[in-house]
Amino acid sequence: MIEKPCITVVMSAFNAEGEISEAIESILAQTYSDFKFIIVNNCSSDSTAEIINSYAKVDSRITTVHLSQPGTYIDGRNAGIALVTTDWFAVMDADDVAEPERLSIQHKYITLKGEHVAVFGTWATVISGKGDKLGKMKMGPVTESQFHSLFSKNEAIVPLDPSTIIKKDIFLLSGGYRAEAVPAADLDLWYRIAEIGGIIQIIPELLMQYRIHGGSTSVRQSMLQRLKTHYINFNMRRRRSGMHELTWDQYNSQIWTKWTYRLPRRRNDYGLVFYKFAGFSYSNGSYLKLFLYLSLSFLFKPVHVIKNVIKQKMN
Repeated sequence: MIEKPCITVVMSAFNAEGEISEAIESILAQTYSDFKFIIVNNCSSDSTAEIINSYAKVDSRITTVHLSQPGTYIDGRNAGIALVTTDWFAVMDADDVAEPERLSIQHKYITLKGEHVAVFGTWATVISGKGDKLGKMKMGPVTESQFHSLFSKNEAIVPLDPSTIIKKDIFLLSGGYRAEAVPAADLDLWYRIAEIGGIIQIIPELLMQYRIHGGSTSVRQSMLQRLKTHYINFNMRRRRSGMHELTWDQYNSQIWTKWTYRLPRRRNDYGLVFYKFAGFSYSNGSYLKLFLYLSLSFLFKPVHVIKNVIKQKMN
């Protein structure tokens, strides 16, 4: 049993002046207060830097980092993680909101199970850009046995990235976030953590508010994210079969160009992406677009639409 783990929260922000104050304040208002807070300004061109500095002046737990060159969200996170001196770090996005008990409950799980579990994620409430509640994200594995089952079948292990708290030494041993996997670098990380023996578990409580809006990476780069997911899954299976990984360029030229490989995956991609756009349209109150995207998603992937609509109603 770990007696008293100390936590560092790492937040990377890029042009987040509209939401970052709420995100920062949700961390500062945590019922568990024994944490450090590293906030990275990823070369923002708006007032994000000034907002970050204003909070750092009044709370000594905050350390600020201002990058001189713009990079991906992974570059921002890695700059913060490099400064972490605690055993665990919690990921936080600059447009999300942490519920007051998030760190307290994650701390409890670390204390009880942190010697053999490497990552704890949480469930989340999905909110719009304006903060309206849209639905819930309830993912697994919520038990260690579920984790081992998913791993043994080479199935996806996908905690909500900005809800996670990660053991730093396991993160480093796994190789951390990799640039070639952006914008799906979290999926790549979870696979590699699992492959070195790190257990990933989701705490079945709604401890985050996950915001979707037009500026979200997941919305703007949906098709690239799907393509990178195929690349990551392909390499995951190669590693677990004892084969070497392909580079991104090798995958594109040798694998993705084969229509028999590409066609069924692209059909699946369009179904998933159109469903995501439907959710974004709903959050904006664009009901005509909602109907259009749901119809398109149903055309490509009807079972996915039916299952998720039923799931949201049950939630």
